[in-house]
Amino acid sequence: MLAGAALLGLAVIAARLALPSVPGWSIHADALAPCDVIVVAGSDPEGSTEAEGARLWRAGSGRYLLCAGRPAAWHVLEEVVMARHLPFSDAPDAGTMREENRRLLPLLRRRGFRSALVVSSALESRRRSLLLRPWRRAGLRALVHPIPDAGFLEAGWWRRKTDTKLVVSEALGWLTLPFGG
Repeated sequence: MLAGAALLGLAVIAARLALPSVPGWSIHADALAPCDVIVVAGSDPEGSTEAEGARLWRAGSGRYLLCAGRPAAWHVLEEVVMARHLPFSDAPDAGTMREENRRLLPLLRRRGFRSALVVSSALESRRRSLLLRPWRRAGLRALVHPIPDAGFLEAGWWRRKTDTKLVVSEALGWLTLPFGG
């Protein structure tokens, strides 16, 4: 019983030490390089992904800007939210990040794009980079540019409901990968 209590104590200490680094593991950033198209993947109510996509486009990081989205809430699509921040959006609707990428690839190939810079939420960026492998196998240079999640505070994230929800949602996204998520 004493050994069990000691083991539980060590597990609690290990978890407390590991918690601060959990969000950082989700972040992947490629070096910025000019691309044919900037793909804004995902949206938030503040429009930060759209704003960053527009900033990169104005800075010459891409010739074209494409907003792509998935269902965001009850009868609301991300591209509808994006249109509030950028007056142009023309992408197929998808239910998952994998499906979004699968539907976008033929569009990008038809347009003759050879490189894409994908603007993504920071917490989704590593998973998104992994899910862009089919684009890379198809000969498309796909870079990921993460932007901070609006309002997310990495320090003590497990103490705040909204921050915990973001981290847990991303962890669940990783768990669904083998099943097509």
